[in-house]
Amino acid sequence: MLGRALDGADAKVDLKNFDPVLFSQRLYKSAPLRLTFRAQTLKQAEAWQKKLHAKLVELLEPFPNLPPRSTRKRSKFANFRATGGRSSCSKVLGA
Repeated sequence: MLGRALDGADAKVDLKNFDPVLFSQRLYKSAPLRLTFRAQTLKQAEAWQKKLHAKLVELLEPFPNLPPRSTRKRSKFANFRATGGRSSCSKVLGA
């Protein structure tokens, strides 16, 4: 009985528009790409960065109200890179 709910559904669906990969590829190909990096000079690169930053802020807002960086609690992994990935456990285990 369960199989009957979708009987004939494939005839009603345009599979070219139903495939999420093909759909995403079509969207990608049709995107205007107005912010593609094409700078030839430092001044052009800096101008591009400002435009890109403004667009990202526009798309990602509203940002959560976070406290200033200096008052945020540091993660216990904050020094992970500085230690080359070694943790206090590495010392105990002799690694």
